[in-house]
Amino acid sequence: MLTQSEDIIRDFVNKILEEKGVLEMEKEVVDQMKKDLTDRLETRINASILENIPKDKLDEFEALLDSDEDAKIQEFISKNIPDLDALIASTMISFRNIYLGVAA
Repeated sequence: MLTQSEDIIRDFVNKILEEKGVLEMEKEVVDQMKKDLTDRLETRINASILENIPKDKLDEFEALLDSDEDAKIQEFISKNIPDLDALIASTMISFRNIYLGVAA
């Protein structure tokens, strides 16, 4: 992921943990929670992106993933998923609501 994306995810996870009221716990515990939530959120975002890649583009996308060229992967995703930002935002809100036990 891009650095800006990493910052957004880090800030988002911090906010979720603040809303959950767990930031006063031991630093090691909070740090592990941040890592776990970040990993889970990134996995969920990636799954949402994959679910929205057009079926006829999956082979091309898989080849790009194998190439490990982040810029080309990002360009492909942006080109082939309409409203990518809205998709990611929706995924993040859903993740937050599930974690906090908030009705959507």
